[in-house]
Amino acid sequence: MMAPNEPEGGSPGRTSQMMIQMMTQLAERLETLQLEHQASQEAHRNQIQMLQDNMATIQQARLTPSDTIPTPLPPLSPAPRLISAEKKKPTLPDPSKFTGVRNTFRAWLLEMKNKLMVDGRAIGGHREQFAYVYSRLERTPQNMTIAFVERGGKDGTHNPDQYLAYLDECYGDPNAQARAIDRLRTIRQKEDESFAAFLPKFEREMADSGGGEWVDAVQVNYLEGALNHKLRERLISISDIPRDYVGFVRIVQTISSRLDSLELSTKWSRRRRSPGQLTPTTTTDTMDWEPTKVNRTAHQGDDQLRGKRAKWVDQAEMDKRRRERRCFRCGRSECRVDKCPLQPPRRPDTNRTQVNKVYQAAVEEEEDKDTMTDQSSSDSGKE
Repeated sequence: MMAPNEPEGGSPGRTSQMMIQMMTQLAERLETLQLEHQASQEAHRNQIQMLQDNMATIQQARLTPSDTIPTPLPPLSPAPRLISAEKKKPTLPDPSKFTGVRNTFRAWLLEMKNKLMVDGRAIGGHREQFAYVYSRLERTPQNMTIAFVERGGKDGTHNPDQYLAYLDECYGDPNAQARAIDRLRTIRQKEDESFAAFLPKFEREMADSGGGEWVDAVQVNYLEGALNHKLRERLISISDIPRDYVGFVRIVQTISSRLDSLELSTKWSRRRRSPGQLTPTTTTDTMDWEPTKVNRTAHQGDDQLRGKRAKWVDQAEMDKRRRERRCFRCGRSECRVDKCPLQPPRRPDTNRTQVNKVYQAAVEEEEDKDTMTDQSSSDSGKE
C-alpha cells in the first residue's frame, strides 16, 4: 500500500513509519475529545445536583419554616448586557408655533407631547426641553408665560411637563368635556347617512367627552341610541347582540353594509325595468327646428306666426329644407332665419321616446287649433 504523495518505487519502511505516526495523532485527538466530553458531563451532573439540592431545600423550608435562607440558584449562563444607545437625530418634525388661538391649542399640545416623548433625548435634558417648548410659541403666548419661564417653572426645576400643564391652564378649555357630553347625548345618525360616515363623528365626540374610559355597556347604550330608525329596526330581529362595544360596532357595520348592497341592487333593478329612466340620447345637430305646422305655416303671414316658438325637428327634415332652400325655422320658402317671426326652438331634455310623444301631442294640438281657425274663417266668409 502506497501513502499519498508517495512516488512509485518508494521505500516500504518509510511508508509504514508515516502510517504509524498518523495513527498515533488520531489516537491522541480521540483521547482529548473523550476527556473534554467527560468533563462536560461532569459539569452538567454537578449543576443538576445543585439544582436538585436547592429545590429540596425550598420544599423543606415550605414544609418546616425556619429562619435559614436557601442558597440562591446560580445563573445557568451569564445574562446579556443591554446597552442603550443614545439617540442623536430627531425623528419627528418640529411642531408649528402656537399662535395663541384657543381652538388650535389642543392639536398643538398633542403634537408637542409626541415630540418630547419621541425626540426628547435628541433635544437634551429637562432644561433643553423646557427651552424648546418656549421656542415653539409665538410672541403673544411667550409674553403670557414669560414670568413662569423666568422662575424656571413652579419649583425652578425647568420641568417641561410643568410648562405644558401651565399652558393648558392658560389656553385649554375647561368646559370642553362637558360640551362634548352634551353633544354625545344629542348626536343622531341621519336616515340617509351611512354608518361608515357616522361612526367617526360619534367616536370623536365620545373621545372628547372621556367616553373611552367608560364601561362597554354605557358606550353601547350611547351608540345604539344614536342610530337611525332603519338600523335600530334591523337590530330588533337579532337575538344575540354583543354587549361589548367592539362586537356591537362590528354587527352594526355588517347590517349597514348589507342594507347598502340591497338598496343598490334595488335601484339597478328599477332602472332595468323602467326604460324611460335611462340616460337620454343627445344629438350634435346644430340647427334642427320644427315649425308649428309646416304645410299650413307656409301660407300664413308673419303676423299670425309672431310670438310662437318653432318646434324641434330631426336632421332629415333640416337636410330637406336645406335642399329646397326653405327657412330652417318655419319651413317657408320665402323666409330666412334672420327674418323669421318664430322664436328659436328649445332642445328637449328627455329621451327620444318622450320627445316623440311630446312632439306628437304638440302637433295634434296645433292641428286642432288650425282646423278650428280655418273653420271659423270659412263660416265667417259664408256669412
